[in-house]
Amino acid sequence: MVATVILLVGMVGVFQGMIVASLQNASANRRTRAAAIAAETTAALEQLGRANVINAGGALLPIGTSGLGTLAGDLQTELVKYAPASLPGYLGATYLDVDNADPNNPLVLRTPGYGERDAELFERVVAVYVSDDLITRPVVQVNVSVGWREAGRWKVVNRLTSFYDTSQQNLVGMVEY
Repeated sequence: MVATVILLVGMVGVFQGMIVASLQNASANRRTRAAAIAAETTAALEQLGRANVINAGGALLPIGTSGLGTLAGDLQTELVKYAPASLPGYLGATYLDVDNADPNNPLVLRTPGYGERDAELFERVVAVYVSDDLITRPVVQVNVSVGWREAGRWKVVNRLTSFYDTSQQNLVGMVEY
């Protein structure tokens, strides 16, 4: 009788361990996929180039600061932790909810690996920070955030890239914040 109880306790422990391991694997798979989506979105931005991304008529700048209005409030709160509304030395952030952007937006068109299944699980947001002094620091920072729901709260993977105005002659010795 005692041996049976010990056997059952041991089996329950093994099954609990398998459940925890399965949840951890699922979490790791989602984080890996989110990182791949962020990398693909960043690569698309870099392929478009600085002029096509941030200049008038580009993929990002014409969106204004209301680009987060389509996101759930708790995701907005989570994103602002990692992509705050302002950075030292930069103008306020401009956000783009990529998943709700115009389907003809060049950024949307250049991310073919982002399928319907991904759209159900993930949200992509791009935050753009333009230098407050483009003459002495011709830099634009772009933060790509990919968020998903897990265990009742949002998780976010971020990827940061920079666009430099190479026509400026003062890039030598420039210090980045």
